[in-house]
Amino acid sequence: DEFIENLSMGIANYIDIFEPEKIAIGGSFVYYKSILLPRLVDRLKQGKMTFNGDIPEITTAKFGNDAGIIGATLL
Repeated sequence: DEFIENLSMGIANYIDIFEPEKIAIGGSFVYYKSILLPRLVDRLKQGKMTFNGDIPEITTAKFGNDAGIIGATLL
């Protein structure tokens, strides 16, 4: 519960600042997406944490936990 609360606050701040159309979460979060992603989206919608109330689509990274490694090698 504490992890979801902290992550939702961080994502809400990110949404308010940048107003993204979609958010992709990578790292080890992808291994637990069936448990954590629905709870995260529900918390963002129920908590009314964003300024305008809009929540963009939130998904997991296409390359999963390797997304950061792949991105770094492309630099």
